[in-house]
Amino acid sequence: MKTDTITIEKIIAAMARVPEKKLRIIELANSMTGPDGKFDFDRVQSMQAEVNLARAEAMAYARDTETAVNALGKLKARHGGSL
Repeated sequence: MKTDTITIEKIIAAMARVPEKKLRIIELANSMTGPDGKFDFDRVQSMQAEVNLARAEAMAYARDTETAVNALGKLKARHGGSL
């Protein structure tokens, strides 16, 4: 069984193929501020369902990112601390 050598170039190439993710929570946060830059809490409350969904999306993205970072750390450890 042939195994490919993992190189930093291969990791970078793989990461470059990951599509950009625009989290809805950022867009929502920007739309919920007044001219003074402070949160409009009435608007936040009126959009609570959408805020909750955006929060869940952001939390899932953070969890998936942490999983990827941990996987890269394990990969690095398996290769003696270098790739």
